[in-house]
Amino acid sequence: MDKWLKSPWFVRGVALVLAILLYTAVSLDDNTTQSESTFIPNGSDEVETVEDVPVDIRIDEEKYVVSGVPNTVTVTVQGSKSVVTPTIRQKAFGVFVDLQDLETGTHQVKIQQTGISNELSVYIEPKTVEVTIEERSTQNFDVNVEFINQSKLADGYELGEAKVTPNQVTITSSKEIVDSIAIVKAFVDVSGANEPINNQGVPVKVYDNQGNELNVRVAQPTVEVSVDVRNPNKAIPVEPATKGELRDGLTIESMTVDPEEVRVFAADEILSELDQINTEEIDLSEITEAKTIQLGLQLPDNVRKMEPKKVEVTIEVGEKEEKVFESEQIETRNLDEDYSLTFVDPTDGLLDVTAIGTSEELQNLGPEDISLSIDLSGQGPGEYEIPINLSGPDNIELNVNVENAVVQLE
Repeated sequence: MDKWLKSPWFVRGVALVLAILLYTAVSLDDNTTQSESTFIPNGSDEVETVEDVPVDIRIDEEKYVVSGVPNTVTVTVQGSKSVVTPTIRQKAFGVFVDLQDLETGTHQVKIQQTGISNELSVYIEPKTVEVTIEERSTQNFDVNVEFINQSKLADGYELGEAKVTPNQVTITSSKEIVDSIAIVKAFVDVSGANEPINNQGVPVKVYDNQGNELNVRVAQPTVEVSVDVRNPNKAIPVEPATKGELRDGLTIESMTVDPEEVRVFAADEILSELDQINTEEIDLSEITEAKTIQLGLQLPDNVRKMEPKKVEVTIEVGEKEEKVFESEQIETRNLDEDYSLTFVDPTDGLLDVTAIGTSEELQNLGPEDISLSIDLSGQGPGEYEIPINLSGPDNIELNVNVENAVVQLE
């Protein structure tokens, strides 16, 4: 033995053997590292890369939800062409993360593969991922419809109530996230809508109470929304509006509007309260002769649209004339049958009435068209000064020389 140790050839042989063993060990370690980290391809090997390989999550999905696992990864394989080619072509392999023995919380886990021959070196990118495991929670939530671009509805239209099918959706996520859900919405764009919306598919959006959209699993990610789009309207008469006074000696013979009615678009409750639409005011102090004026209309509150927006008003002007009706009797109204009445002023209750209008208007005016009266409601015995009520055709101006009648009740 001592002779061997002293022999230089023996020492050289042992050194050679140790060098070979060391080289082999290093090569094996390099191959292992290479399969898990990166490739330094051997010139004689085939290398193939498959992108977007789905990642399977192995866990009890009835109890837990997982976040942090990528949907897909990239898988690269290296080895002899005879093994690589059928492996890639047949895609008879899978990628997964095994979380079955882990508790809730955050973990760093390795992405693993199955179905790839041991003859091949495999590299997965990413190699590891940080995942969070949480308890699963499932609840039903009402779906609220919100209209957007209502200001861009077609002119004159309004929205009725929305119908959602289904009106509830089932949402699954971690218990913490499900507990933070504040509202579930379906947004319907109604810009330009001029007919009912029927069964429009609308995606469901989920928000917390801060208005942040939540990334959760919705069993019904799309709902169908139907909305009644209505166009309530009504034909309403147009009435000329005036201000100021005609100059002395003139009177309005007629004032006609063309068209006589306009179509007004508004909510039903607004239309029910509208009985006329007024024109812009006509300044009578500027009217000295017959003329036709184009005028805009006074748009009432909450009216969405009006057609047409302008009308023509034709004004006929005539010279004023007077016609006197003598000794018109003042009628008594609501006189208690237990009392008798005596006129003190005017005597016998007779007054002259002066009517002012155009020649044509006065020609057709008779005493029967004029009414003088006093109201004696609630009056007992005594002397009273009672206002005289004077009425006649709207286009005729009527005047008397006293405003009140003095009467005696007994």
